Amino acid sequence: MKTLVKLSVIAPLLLFPLVRGQAQDAASFAAEAKAAGEKSPATGAIGLKGEAEGWFFLQAELQHVGKGEFWKQPWAEVAAAKADPRPVIEAYHKALAEAGVKLILVPVPPKAVIYPDKLTSKVKMDGDLPAEDATFAVAEFYAPLKAAGVEVIDLEPVLKAERTKNPGEKLYCEQDSHPSPYTCELIAKSVFELLKDEAWVAAAKAGEFAVTDPEKAEVTGDLAAGYAPPKESLSVRYAGKSDDKGGVEKVEPTDKNSPVIVVGDSHTLIFSEGGDMLLSGAGMTDHLQALLGFPIYRQANKGSGVDAARGQLARTAVQSPGFYDTKKVVVWCIGARTFTVERQWRPIPTGKR
Repeated sequence: MKTLVKLSVIAPLLLFPLVRGQAQDAASFAAEAKAAGEKSPATGAIGLKGEAEGWFFLQAELQHVGKGEFWKQPWAEVAAAKADPRPVIEAYHKALAEAGVKLILVPVPPKAVIYPDKLTSKVKMDGDLPAEDATFAVAEFYAPLKAAGVEVIDLEPVLKAERTKNPGEKLYCEQDSHPSPYTCELIAKSVFELLKDEAWVAAAKAGEFAVTDPEKAEVTGDLAAGYAPPKESLSVRYAGKSDDKGGVEKVEPTDKNSPVIVVGDSHTLIFSEGGDMLLSGAGMTDHLQALLGFPIYRQANKGSGVDAARGQLARTAVQSPGFYDTKKVVVWCIGARTFTVERQWRPIPTGKR
């Protein structure tokens, strides 16, 4: 039986960076990631072994990290789409604003940026933590978007600070290409911090949402295929409506009348949908619903949270007259690697009629 704990107001997350230097310096670490990303995975695998025992990394993410300060390089050379994605993001922001809806962009950092020491032993360590930060200041990439009015949640300093504050908490899965259930909660809290003081949030009819105490779950992540390691143990809290057995019942994020839309890739599905998404009822959207106190509407695509997911949302809007009348915010959550590895960044209409 899952034990319930009361939700409390979340204190603002600390936004200070981890102490500084991985693999000597940023350029050296990027070179390490690039070299690792050029290796061939095991037969039938999509993951590459890190130097730390039991840790695996997604090849596409290492290729992204290996480009270093990608935004300072020719886009035709550094990006699969051959173009800067920011004009598309800004155009989507403007289109949503015309519909009376705020856009919140939530890029999820690559695992190697938060756990560089698990990729390479060349990272200088201070006890259990990297002694210095060799990853590039990606905030510089987001600056023009913020200047254009796009609300961007830069999770990189949030997660680095969390690793410093709580080194015993696993922020990313060792065997999977996604963050841990703990980080899914942190992402939900980061979004909630931007919404909690909105009048429409306070005015919404709150339901009886709750979360469970932490419990252990044994999983085999997508990066472990081809390597057959032992199952990975994760600490997880489930979120949903209180049931009559002292636990929670999952609430599907399918309310088309909700003021909150979450659109994106598998980062919005992991630990929420079960199956190859590992667990059900413990993902970012589940915890965001619990914090808000009402169901949301999610439109996600495992393969592409860029064009495919937004295209699906536009079709839903076209087929649902007045769809945007009740909407206040679109939370666009995608892996940060998509800025360079996504093959297309096309202008997608909102579908507002």
